[in-house]
Amino acid sequence: MKNKNVVYTAIYGNKDTLKDPLYNNSDYDYVCYTDNKDIKSKVWKVIYHEPISKDPVRSAKIFKVKPHEFLKDYDLSIWVDANFLICSDLGGFTSRFGDQANILTFQHDQGRNCIYDEAKVVTRFNKDNPEIVSAQMKKYRTEQYPEQNGLTANSILLRRHNKTDVIELMNFWWNEIENHSRRDQLSFCYSKWKLKTKMFMLKYPNYNIRLNEWFRWLPHNYESQPWEL
Repeated sequence: MKNKNVVYTAIYGNKDTLKDPLYNNSDYDYVCYTDNKDIKSKVWKVIYHEPISKDPVRSAKIFKVKPHEFLKDYDLSIWVDANFLICSDLGGFTSRFGDQANILTFQHDQGRNCIYDEAKVVTRFNKDNPEIVSAQMKKYRTEQYPEQNGLTANSILLRRHNKTDVIELMNFWWNEIENHSRRDQLSFCYSKWKLKTKMFMLKYPNYNIRLNEWFRWLPHNYESQPWEL
């Protein structure tokens, strides 16, 4: 293996189509984990992996959360949700990354700054079991996790994933996802708070995770060609 950087995604349950980037960084490998043996690409290395759960969301999410287990030969990783299109040279994105922290996220793009507010939205739109979400928020309040303490959009994550603080955070975060809601925004900032992990954040509205110079959000299973965007 030549490259020490990797862009990766996961597609389970035929929720998305695999989108070739509009710009291919030669110093990055591109990896897609999936349970679909029919997915092919000339850019992405497609790796078949049996689902870990009957829930395809959780089956995809373990790759998102634990690159240190699946991609340990790489030093730097960019997770990209499969419904995002890579639009330009990722060097400009990684240049936002300094040495003071080993993880970079985007701020949530819909005006919320609190996991408790996000939990209300998750419940209102039936994005997860209300009883599970309610119990999770009750646990966090019991532990005195503060309100308005930030909210991340985790569709894109830049990490030095083999660093000890990142491994500890990702393992802790995955434990929260396994034991509570699969909606990972509800547990990320709590996990970071518990472990006091340092992090960079690209703040909204200067950086909108859904539409910026590097990435563009698309509806799930979007199949139009790039020039139709």
